[in-house]
Amino acid sequence: MDFLTKETIDISLFTQEIYSKICKLAQRNWQIDGRRRGTFYGERQRLTQAIINLAQNAVQHTEETDTITLGSKSNFQTVSFWIQDTGVGFNPQDKELIFKRFGRAGKNHRHSQGQGLGLSIVQAIAQAHKGQVEAIGELNSR
Repeated sequence: MDFLTKETIDISLFTQEIYSKICKLAQRNWQIDGRRRGTFYGERQRLTQAIINLAQNAVQHTEETDTITLGSKSNFQTVSFWIQDTGVGFNPQDKELIFKRFGRAGKNHRHSQGQGLGLSIVQAIAQAHKGQVEAIGELNSR
C-alpha cells in the first residue's frame, strides 16, 4: 500500500470517531478505554477501515451481552489501537491462520459469515504504516 495519503491525526479525536462508528455495528456492550493525547502520522481512511474490520470481527464472534472495547495508547515512538472482546476467543493454533488471505479459524467461530479477508486486510494496512497487528487470547469455554 504505497499509495497512502498520510496526514497528522489527533489520537483522541480519531479514537472517538472510530468509537462512534463501531457502536453502530451491532448491539453489544461497547466501551472505550483511553483516548490518549497526541498526534501521529497516518492515513485516516485506511486506519479507520482496519479498526472497523477488527470491530466487525469481534461482533461476529460475540453475543449481544458481550463487551467490546476500543482502546488507544501512545508513547513517543508508537501509537496503538486495539479491539478487545469477551467473546469465545480462538484456538492458539489458529493464530497464524487468521491473518492469511482466506484464512479461517476453526469451528469456534460460529457467527462468521465472511470470506476470510478482513484480518489480512487489517494486517496489510498495519504493515503499510510500518506497524503490526496481533491477536491475543485463547478459546473460552461457553
